[in-house]
Amino acid sequence: MEEILDEFEAEGRTIVRPADFMEHCDRHGRSRSWVSGQVAAFVIAGRLAETAETGEYRIVRDDEDEAA
Repeated sequence: MEEILDEFEAEGRTIVRPADFMEHCDRHGRSRSWVSGQVAAFVIAGRLAETAETGEYRIVRDDEDEAA
């Protein structure tokens, strides 16, 4: 999942949704509940931040995390 998030970040994306991960995870046999758990873990770890929109998360760049 971290690799997928890194790919999104490299593409210049700043906002992601759990559904964005599903295409990749379906190929690897991961369930929607697994993806949701991983997204929650990213939020707890500070890698994603919740936005005002339900189900949308902002990617927190490594340099942002260090500046905080």
